[in-house]
Amino acid sequence: MDQFLAQLPPALQNIYVLAAVAVVLLVLIVMLIRRLAAGSGGADAQARADDAAQTAVPVTVPGDGRPLGDLPGVSAANAQRLMAAGVGDVESLLAATADADALHRLADALQLEDFVVRKWVNAAGLLALPNVTPALAEALVRCGVRGPEALAGENPDRVQHKLAAWEEKNATLDGAPDRRTVAALIAAAAAEKGA
Repeated sequence: MDQFLAQLPPALQNIYVLAAVAVVLLVLIVMLIRRLAAGSGGADAQARADDAAQTAVPVTVPGDGRPLGDLPGVSAANAQRLMAAGVGDVESLLAATADADALHRLADALQLEDFVVRKWVNAAGLLALPNVTPALAEALVRCGVRGPEALAGENPDRVQHKLAAWEEKNATLDGAPDRRTVAALIAAAAAEKGA
């Protein structure tokens, strides 16, 4: 590279160096903008989302739907941001994120990363199933179940085992559901998927 620069006239050497510096600065600026837009950045955003899930506050909103505070990670501040974006309850969150583009637009409007809103949507879909409590929805999402469509294809023994391990570690469910209960959840998810 040094030989290449040495062969250029001094004016072009200066332009080349300035262009390289400009590219580096542009990359740094883009990274800074992304970090600011996300609040802090990838791993920190995940940590914040996990912390928020531990301190979720029930928020009552107008309407007959489930409150946004039933979703893991939706704190009172996040619920206010969602309401300002026109999402007043769990059901309206599902409607507002009907496809990947809509989810991305909502995440942008909230200045959050897509995966945070996707986690809420996954939990919202699970809450729509019969007998799924907010704690169970959170446990399912944390065990890797990505919504009712994913649950419909799961093995009851595998899900029950994961929930038992979750409950042993976190004690949020008042006892892990048994295999029969998990099988009924999977059947409900399959029925909803087929509907």
